[in-house]
Amino acid sequence: MLTPLIYLLLALVVVAVVAVAIDKRNFIFGSLLIFSLLLTVMALYLKLAGYVLDKQIPVMNILVILLPIAVIAFAIFWLARNTNIISHKEGKSFTAKLALFLAVTMGIDFYLLFLIGEVHGRLLFFCYTLGLLVYNTFFLLFLSYLGYSLLYQVLPATKKADYIIVLGSYIHNGRVTPLLQSRVDRALAYYRQAEKGKRPKFVVSGGKGSDESTSEADAMRKYLLEVGVPAEDIILEDQSRNTFENFMFSKEKILTDWEKSGRTGQPQILFSTSNYHVMRASLYSKRIGFSAQGIGAPTSLYFLPTALIREYVGILSYYRLITFLLLVVEAFLAYLIAF
Repeated sequence: MLTPLIYLLLALVVVAVVAVAIDKRNFIFGSLLIFSLLLTVMALYLKLAGYVLDKQIPVMNILVILLPIAVIAFAIFWLARNTNIISHKEGKSFTAKLALFLAVTMGIDFYLLFLIGEVHGRLLFFCYTLGLLVYNTFFLLFLSYLGYSLLYQVLPATKKADYIIVLGSYIHNGRVTPLLQSRVDRALAYYRQAEKGKRPKFVVSGGKGSDESTSEADAMRKYLLEVGVPAEDIILEDQSRNTFENFMFSKEKILTDWEKSGRTGQPQILFSTSNYHVMRASLYSKRIGFSAQGIGAPTSLYFLPTALIREYVGILSYYRLITFLLLVVEAFLAYLIAF
């Protein structure tokens, strides 16, 4: 029964690999690639588990049953512990509880999976089935998003860039914060590895927030000047208020500078942001027809779960129509199963 499904999933993997090879910003195909691989692994595991259980091998039977329980238990423990750490470091805000929310829902979902024989009544069974379908589908999509976000940053970026956009974030007392500094430093490392005379220009991008004394772009510019970057290698974009505007206004600055330089063809562009933000930022760059590849700056491990969950919600919002259609399909499937 599982063999045709495995072949279908492997075919999807091949299609997704081709799409990603053409443009690694193909987020849907990239996620489909990881999603298909996850389902393939699950299908192979079920096939192996069925074989082991049929053979009645005591030790292997126990291992097959305990493995998924151990993995889920470890994930729940780690997420709960992470919530405690981030609450102490960042405060007890709603976003600080996102990792705990994920841990609790994972536990509830695992428990509900074993109640299928205890749910009676078609309407109740419909609600039960719909809940499990929706949660597990979007959980697998979350894992797919995580997997492709990692793969995206492992795939090599262009070796020769003409411009590097540094996406801004909150500054404190007119100075770059550790988070923003890591973005600038990531771009700086790329800048310094290029030969002199062929180094890219920085485009520091970020406006002035209501609680900031200066623009994020100006704070980044000052930092770059302090570490020895020539002023002529820095382009200031200080009007943007969000990621979409970062790219839109930076594009205007780059094209103007490119025309002034008298060079022909299309400029090669990179952008630097935090590693958790690279994937969603890539979507915005593609949306405005901007051929820019992202490089990710490291982020504190304790902050990653919360940041990645927020980014995932942002991507679901970006693809809101697809998200809605997926929910409709899930409801239809639950109806067929229940009625």
